[in-house]
Amino acid sequence: MKDNTLPAPLIIFLPLLVLLSSILIAKYFPLDSSLSIGITADLVLTFPLLYLVLIWNRKIPKTTAIPVLFIGVVVGNYILPDDQQVYLNAIKWYVLPIVELAVLIYILYGIYKVSQAYKASDAADFYTKLLYVSQQLFPKKVSYFIASELSIPYYCFFCWQAPILKQNQFFYHKKSGSIALLWALIMILIVETIALHFIVGLWSTTAAWVLTILSIYTCFQVLSLIKSMPQRPFEVKETVLWLAYGTLCEAKIPLEQIEQVLDYDRTKDTTNAVRFSPLGELETPNLWLKFKHPIKITTTFGKQKECSDLLLFVDDKEGFQQYLANSLI
Repeated sequence: MKDNTLPAPLIIFLPLLVLLSSILIAKYFPLDSSLSIGITADLVLTFPLLYLVLIWNRKIPKTTAIPVLFIGVVVGNYILPDDQQVYLNAIKWYVLPIVELAVLIYILYGIYKVSQAYKASDAADFYTKLLYVSQQLFPKKVSYFIASELSIPYYCFFCWQAPILKQNQFFYHKKSGSIALLWALIMILIVETIALHFIVGLWSTTAAWVLTILSIYTCFQVLSLIKSMPQRPFEVKETVLWLAYGTLCEAKIPLEQIEQVLDYDRTKDTTNAVRFSPLGELETPNLWLKFKHPIKITTTFGKQKECSDLLLFVDDKEGFQQYLANSLI
């Protein structure tokens, strides 16, 4: 089916053309009442409505047309003489308050939807619930980014209670060495940040503080990953094997797709196998899952990759193998 949507640059260029033409006409042509009305109409009607039409069939939120309207009003306020702003003032006094009220109602409705979606989710862990809510409100790619970023302060500052494993849940972080590796990464970041701050500060204080803030934020991201790992254990459900590695990646694998559960053997060729851990070669797996058909792993910001062989580490390997074997019967 042919895609009739306009190229993305035109979404910016065409409304911008209307805006620039209004500015040029106001600057280089003598303004009378009729011309001022035309410019006002272009800025507060043509400009935002054209933008709205251009984004209508795209995943861009329709509410972005509201800031475009405000831009038109602000530009009109600067390019039109005070005595030619009668209609523009009417819009500022009567239309904009209605728009602002509508935006407030929309925000309150959004908060209500978030609350209802959160309650409706049957997920046990915070990140899965947060992702579910985000997917109800935003496009798929954006929802993963928002859920990932919003989960950072929760896991860093508010998640202190140690989880109690159920019989069908299994940790993957206590014996793998991944936690020690991630803490080492945080320590390296702190040391290098202090050194870089003083070195870069000799050239630019602003650049030094920007790098420092970015490094501190990176430390919080790693800390969030560390604290999310015990909160999101592997789980064998009735028909699905649910795998997660903190908030970085996850996979929901139908049990019927699992062909074999083998011990990891480093002497065998694993070229076509995918390591579930984002740490890659830095974490040694102890299990090898083979699937009848390729399964999908969801990674950072909703990206997906397929695999027919999956390498992973489980703390209680024998218990996991036994429970999975019983579930496959």
